[in-house]
Amino acid sequence: MDTILFSETVNQERTKITVEVCETPAGKQYVQILQTITQKDQLVTESKVVLDEVLLTALLRLFTEAIDTLKASRSRDEEETVKKPVKLKQVEIEKITSSYLKGVPIKDLARQLGCDRSIIEAMLAEQNIAILSDKDMKTPKSEWNPHWKKRQ
Repeated sequence: MDTILFSETVNQERTKITVEVCETPAGKQYVQILQTITQKDQLVTESKVVLDEVLLTALLRLFTEAIDTLKASRSRDEEETVKKPVKLKQVEIEKITSSYLKGVPIKDLARQLGCDRSIIEAMLAEQNIAILSDKDMKTPKSEWNPHWKKRQ
């Protein structure tokens, strides 16, 4: 019977992974990884991987490289999503101003231009236009025309 020297378990939703450092009666040590996947409180699959020191070292190197790659791609994605300063042309300023005065919320205007709402708010403040919160903005409603027919 092998002796368990160390055991740690990680749970994530329906998956449970247990890593155990074990020792045989002959004194040889190895790492055992047990994965248990359950679905609706029923055991679906259970798998076991046994690794010696050489395989564990190789996998550790591969995992480290994978983590570095994921971090590098995440930082590149974050750099791409940083909004660049937007310089608005006079035509765009007039269009934004007229849309805002018609009742289009600032968040929608910012989404259309692909810029931050603070840029829109600063531009409207330069135009001496009062800035309302999106909750205070009322969407224009069409008035009922008595000559229109109701759907049946």
